[in-house]
Amino acid sequence: CRAVAAERNWVQAWCEGSGRESPLRSGLEQACRGEGSARIPDFLYSAWRQRWAPEGVALQADSFSQNTPPTTDFWPVPTQGYLTTRQWHQATGEGDYQLLDPGGVLCLKAPPAADPDILQKLRPQRIPLAETFVAQIPRGSVHVGHYPRHLYASFASGVLTRRGELLADLSLSLPPPEFLDWDYRPDHLRHHPLLGLPHLPPPIPLDGPVALLPLGAVNYFHWMVDILPALDILRRSGALEKDIPILIHGYQGKPFQVQSLATLGIPAERILSFEQLGGSHLQAQNLIVPSAGAPVGCLTPRGLEVLRQLAQPSFSIDPLQPRRIYISRRSARWRRVINEAEVLACLHPWGFAPVQMETLSLQEQIALMQGAEAVIGIHGAGLTNLAFCPPGTTVIEILPSNAVLPYFWSIAQVAGLRYFPLVAPVCDPALVALLSSPDLDREDAWVRIPDLLNVLEQTGIKG
Repeated sequence: CRAVAAERNWVQAWCEGSGRESPLRSGLEQACRGEGSARIPDFLYSAWRQRWAPEGVALQADSFSQNTPPTTDFWPVPTQGYLTTRQWHQATGEGDYQLLDPGGVLCLKAPPAADPDILQKLRPQRIPLAETFVAQIPRGSVHVGHYPRHLYASFASGVLTRRGELLADLSLSLPPPEFLDWDYRPDHLRHHPLLGLPHLPPPIPLDGPVALLPLGAVNYFHWMVDILPALDILRRSGALEKDIPILIHGYQGKPFQVQSLATLGIPAERILSFEQLGGSHLQAQNLIVPSAGAPVGCLTPRGLEVLRQLAQPSFSIDPLQPRRIYISRRSARWRRVINEAEVLACLHPWGFAPVQMETLSLQEQIALMQGAEAVIGIHGAGLTNLAFCPPGTTVIEILPSNAVLPYFWSIAQVAGLRYFPLVAPVCDPALVALLSSPDLDREDAWVRIPDLLNVLEQTGIKG
């Protein structure tokens, strides 16, 4: 049923050459009309499986039987799983489940704003935080990315037991952007993008124990907010005391990745990537996986402590560095301030200096933010560094009207900062059609100067 729903047009085209009376065509038409949808005819399902089989591999009619173990030619997509790893461990007695922190609640307050859109998106929240743990999964495997029709495919992963069961709370993917809207639940047994695949490739075996961080670490924000807190969970469990490799989904050896690992005492030589190992599905003799420290993209007080460990203890404020900072995205491919020159001219009397974070080392970014008294910037990864600002720092986040998202609002509250939102209209999408997509909230924005001046007055900082 999922196959027909996902690829109805392709299956229909594939069957186009069949005669009008052929069982294949009549079965397809019946399925597309929803008749007999409880069981798609075997011949139709067989045709679907054969379409996606590795080249030269012939599939048997019962290859996807629920009780049939994986073969060397392909793995079936999970049909069973557990919403929590604790349930799996208690039900099967397999592996190990080490509890570190009990669950809790993160409370957030609404920012000072009159805009109803802001108040609806950044409303008061009580975010449930699940308990943190480290699981050991004998012959566990992980499959990452490349999920068709899934917006954030490069981030997602599926963690499986040796029987091919999905462990939902370890199989991370980006939730809807309003991650603080807890109508969303990690019901990955129905919604995980892994289930959109016809089958999985055979896993590449890895010898010995391997630690895994399954969420895609493809940008600065998720590396700092999701990956480093998960590494801390591994460290506190004692798993990193042994010289075992650490497999990080999306690791590319970027400077901020290498520098942050070095500061935490983890040599880059211990890090493995899926690209380095040459596959999207890997299986270890013992897969060691930490839980997420919080909902994806949400920084907790514990996560804030982890990030602040990156700061050099001998830090002292450079009297020559700016105290009021405007974070520029002029070199970015999307989500830029189109009238940035006008904005900077407006901010100059207030003492703001422009900074491009990507031109600075990690320690330079941290030192700059530790000495800040006010920060302004459009929604983007550079605002992740709000985590290093001293309590009471004034923050103005420019939010494109189609991207009123809670990530940096929540960081500001956890860090004890004074946060003020400023919504800016997005430009005509046609202006950036070659660089971005309206579906990804990446349009450039235009800041209305009167609105900016009003927010500056609201903050109470002196010009």
